[in-house]
Amino acid sequence: MSETTKKIFTIPNIISMIRILLVPFFAWAYMTGHSITALVLVVLSGISDKVDGTIARRTNQVSELGKNLDPIADKLSQMALCVLMFIKFQASENAWMRTFAWVFLMFIVKEIVMLLFGLVILLLGKRPVAAEIWGKISTAVFYVVMILLFLAGPEVGVL
Repeated sequence: MSETTKKIFTIPNIISMIRILLVPFFAWAYMTGHSITALVLVVLSGISDKVDGTIARRTNQVSELGKNLDPIADKLSQMALCVLMFIKFQASENAWMRTFAWVFLMFIVKEIVMLLFGLVILLLGKRPVAAEIWGKISTAVFYVVMILLFLAGPEVGVL
């Protein structure tokens, strides 16, 4: 295996690639009523988000590709979750659920704005700063809330 290939196909990068590939499977499972499968995929995505970074740091496999793949996997996963929840909440007959759907839409708008600003920073030849502890906490809280919604949310929970 060449040195370039070894740098691309590290365990953390493969985990991030799998997280990206899981997004359409999660969306399909959720939209076709396979709620338990969708929940399992969300839990796996959340856990693997933590695991890939930990492995990269502990095994000295931090790479430029990984620094890009991980946030892409995060954004795709989070955007898919929010879009699907928005659709589900918006389709509800319950007025409170339809109103709450806009929370997901606001999150989507926030993520799009952040992506656009990140693109501007890249186009200016600069590198966006790495996630700080507050970003990591925010991501963890996001996954916990989404998992709780999947478990027991009105009209969307599996329990």
